[in-house]
Order: sequence, then C-alpha cells, then structure tokens
Amino acid sequence: MSVFLRAVANLVRGQVMSIGFAFVGIFIVLLFVFRSVKIASLAMVPNILPSFILGGVMGIAGITLNLQTIVAIPVIMGLAVDDTIHYILFMEDEFARAGSYQAATKETFHKVGGGIVNTSVILFLGFMSFFFTPVNSLHDISLLLVVGVATALAADLFLSPALIAKFKAFGPETNKNKN
Repeated sequence: MSVFLRAVANLVRGQVMSIGFAFVGIFIVLLFVFRSVKIASLAMVPNILPSFILGGVMGIAGITLNLQTIVAIPVIMGLAVDDTIHYILFMEDEFARAGSYQAATKETFHKVGGGIVNTSVILFLGFMSFFFTPVNSLHDISLLLVVGVATALAADLFLSPALIAKFKAFGPETNKNKN
C-alpha cells in the first residue's frame, strides 16, 4: 500500500507539472495563431480561469486530487482553448470588417455563439450522465467536468469579448459602418 500511495503521489505531482507546461504550450500556440502577445495573453485568461475554478470547487466539495480527478483540468483546458480560438478569430475578422468592438462582438455572437453554446450543452449533458452514478470517483469527475464546461463557456462568451474590448486588442476603433 505504501508503494502504491507513493506512486499515486508521484503521478499527481507529475500531472500538476504537466498542467503547468500545458499552460505554457497553449500560450505558445496562441502566439502563433494570433501573431500577437497582447491577444495571446488576453486569450489565456478564459483558458486558465476554468482550471482555477475547478481547483476551488475541489476544495469546497472536498474532492481530492487523485488518478481520476486529475484528468478534469486537461480536458477542460482543451475544450476552453478550442472555443477561445474560434471566438477570437471570428471576432478579429468582424472587427476588421466593422471597425467597432461592439459590432464585432454582436456579429461574433451571431455567427459562432450558437455553435459554442450547442457544443458546450452537449458536453455538459454528456458529462452530467456520470453525476448520478454510485461510484464516487465518476461522480466527482462528472461534477468537475460539468462545472468546467459551464465556466469555460461563460468565460469565452462574456470574459473574452470584455477583455478584448477593454484592452483594444485589435487596435483603435474606426467605426467603418458610420458615414
């Protein structure tokens, strides 16, 4: 039992380090995708936030970091970064067309918001199916994944556009639609 507990502790410690490396890797990918340190940095916020929220939920709910629950954070990171990239790329295109952050946000919601919401709802319901199992580890991972999907969705739809507009990520507004 002692050897098993040490192996699990080493595995969890290694996974925590891997999550840190994943954040760095995601940032590097975002740099290549967006070609901007500013936009990549802003895009990291909605990708990191769900991971911290999951850590808080684990503490509040008394869920321990173990072989099952440790996978929740990498899964949510992958889902969040995918939605973030889609959202910001569409918003960048819409901003280039409209010259207004408000117009770009509205058009981006219209074009990709529904798809992001639909995929998140499907994932939410899929992960929720394990919530009612009598197996504690599946229940715990279900709770974490459901919270993570909801947090990632909220961050992508509300936090991303607010940060982009606040920090003028695509440059100053030109309001091309005004005469």
